[in-house]
Amino acid sequence: MSTDTPNVTGTTTSGKKSKTREQILHAALTCFAQKGYHQTTMDDIVAESGASKGSLYWHFNGKQELFIALVEWFFSEMNEEIMHAWTEEMSASDKIKSMMMVVLESSQQIIPFFNVFLDFWAQTSEDEQLRQLFDEMISDYQTRIGQIIEEGMASGEFRPVDAPKLSLAIFGLVDALFLYEALLGEKIDARNSAEIALDTILAGLKRQEDL
Repeated sequence: MSTDTPNVTGTTTSGKKSKTREQILHAALTCFAQKGYHQTTMDDIVAESGASKGSLYWHFNGKQELFIALVEWFFSEMNEEIMHAWTEEMSASDKIKSMMMVVLESSQQIIPFFNVFLDFWAQTSEDEQLRQLFDEMISDYQTRIGQIIEEGMASGEFRPVDAPKLSLAIFGLVDALFLYEALLGEKIDARNSAEIALDTILAGLKRQEDL
């Protein structure tokens, strides 16, 4: 997932508002990464973004709303890439691997901003809105992977398994590798480890007669 601000063409009011909002989100990401959620002030974000304080508060009522919008924005961008990660002609195995590689690559690109997501996870247990957002995100990925697993079972590519539980395990595995790489740096090759793990899991899903 690119962290570059998308190009916004035209001079319409809605276009300008969208560009300003993205500008503020990028600035918030930088500030939260440098200082953490609690130490970052709205004035810090104003200074980093170059937007006026009035513009900032026009888009966001406060820091918490901005933080939630930032997390939603990140996952929306990643979901957009996941939607184009495979074609219908691919096997179920290739669809799962393509999807999870997008998740991993997106995660790797935000390692410099990992403090933002540590704050997100830390606050999830305390904030009902964040808890719901996290639950929706996990449920969405679990459903997507589960549907592909069920598709593979229906076509005879995969042996019968508990699709919902396996899909959660696959997503959790890649997520954990990203966490290790963020914390330990070059000691962890998350991408290569994820590919090996996914290949092993997908091989285990194959029908015995195909092995």
